Amino acid sequence: MKKFKMLFITCMTVFTLLLVSGCGGGTSDKFSTVDEVLDNYEKVSKDVKNFKAAMKMDMKMDLEAKEKEQVIKLSIPMNLTMDLSIAGDTNYMKMNMVLDGTDMAALLGQNEKDSKMEMNLETYSVKDGDYYKVYTKEDKKDWKVHESKDDDMDLGVIDIEKDVFKKAKLEKDAKNYIVVAKFKDLMENDDFKEMMEVFTQMQGNSDEILKALEEVECKYYFDKESGLLTKMVIDNMKTTMEQQGMKMNISFNLGVDVSDYNETKVELPANLKNLK
Repeated sequence: MKKFKMLFITCMTVFTLLLVSGCGGGTSDKFSTVDEVLDNYEKVSKDVKNFKAAMKMDMKMDLEAKEKEQVIKLSIPMNLTMDLSIAGDTNYMKMNMVLDGTDMAALLGQNEKDSKMEMNLETYSVKDGDYYKVYTKEDKKDWKVHESKDDDMDLGVIDIEKDVFKKAKLEKDAKNYIVVAKFKDLMENDDFKEMMEVFTQMQGNSDEILKALEEVECKYYFDKESGLLTKMVIDNMKTTMEQQGMKMNISFNLGVDVSDYNETKVELPANLKNLK
């Protein structure tokens, strides 16, 4: 349960840090620098009251190790999807994670039928005075409710720390301004760095993984017409580590789509309103 909770907090932090929703409105090619895009974002984001976001993450670890004269190879894919509806005092999240341990089960002589681990989570968070009431459903269990004072439950639009993007470059396509930042620059944000350290510790040596990711590019897409952030992408991130005769290749893709600005509504289902 602790690992599951840590994963949930990590994923929510990813959303909070990466879904920096919105960039200022304007006509096509009005802006020519990253600073102009981010300055305009700061102005227009104040009008954003709600939005939807969908995240999809695919990760695969390929392991190769030598045991005497035998070479052992196995692959461990993990897929994560998360849908968020952020609507001020009432928010909704649905998450699904599948970890495929088929190769591991075969190596250990276990039943491959039970080798896939799946986790499902749904939550509603509802503002109630100084607290949030958080309604949670894990897999096929019953709904539960508890009160939370956690400030992280406030999932409204957040400010961009411009210093993190001071080395970013601006690209363009027919519909978007694209702010491209190196992973090592994003790591200058203390909250993002702490979140990534927690996430990479699940894979092994956090420092080595983060070092290998320094030059990976993170792309933020801002629609030229509406000026709003519509997508964030990390494509084909790959790194290799070798430790004690074991080689591990990690590949990673992350995409976040943002939509329905100021059109998103969330209502707590009637059957949960009297839950205690």
